[in-house]
Amino acid sequence: MDFTETVKALNFLGLSEYEARVYVSLVAEGASEGRKLSIRCGVPRTKVYATLKKLMERGLVLELPEVPRKFAPVSPAQGFETYLIHLDGETSSRVTSLMVSREAVSLLEQAYKKMRSPAIPQKEEIWILRGRAAILKKMREMLSRAQKKVTIVTMEDGFVLFYKTVGKLLDKIVDSGVKVWIGTPINSNNRPLARELNYMCKVENVDVSSPFF
Repeated sequence: MDFTETVKALNFLGLSEYEARVYVSLVAEGASEGRKLSIRCGVPRTKVYATLKKLMERGLVLELPEVPRKFAPVSPAQGFETYLIHLDGETSSRVTSLMVSREAVSLLEQAYKKMRSPAIPQKEEIWILRGRAAILKKMREMLSRAQKKVTIVTMEDGFVLFYKTVGKLLDKIVDSGVKVWIGTPINSNNRPLARELNYMCKVENVDVSSPFF
């Protein structure tokens, strides 16, 4: 798990630089005192306790009943569940950002579990993409590599754009046996497309218009 790239992904989910650094450090290293945590993640000691307080308010960190005081992370899968469900997006860029953020939370969850149960080290990746061309290229690459299942969450406009951009590739991977699930707001504008795609994959009405907070 790359510390810097994971911090950037959590910044997208609404965490400040200090909050992301503290949380990633706790997930990677386990429960810690504020002083040691400050040294480990590079957050000034004068700021680390205020940062921990904000993380506790967000439901991402718990204070342990110990002396001296220690702080422990909440499971990433549990802590970021609401953030990911309500992630707002209006373009293909936001759709891909959601996929990147889900990947970051997944990697954090793996690190969280490893901290409690030693496992064989494995290579992990997080992508930070900028610009439509880079986003579409990575999207096609990810779809091309799919072997079992693809999950897509997108806004109404992103749903139409997604199919126009990768429709032929989507047909190809479905023919190869990959199961595709698409969640998007369905209305009169995109219902014909949703009905058409339902013959080859699963398309369900999902409310992704609500903001984080």
